[in-house]
Amino acid sequence: MKRLTIRELATLNWIKNDKTNLEISLIMDVSERTVRFHVENIFAKLNVSSRAQAVVSAIEHGLPNVV
Repeated sequence: MKRLTIRELATLNWIKNDKTNLEISLIMDVSERTVRFHVENIFAKLNVSSRAQAVVSAIEHGLPNVV
């Protein structure tokens, strides 16, 4: 598994808390497109295809702030 950046970890944590891309963009003060970019990178790095799979994979790998 490739390392996630701080921003990707933050995005993943908000995904875990059931936030939409729009909500995450407002919370993180970035564009919705930037959030989509982070989500795509998370999916690629964790080798998953859904938000739920990303959260489960992160928990299985013991990533911080995702438990």
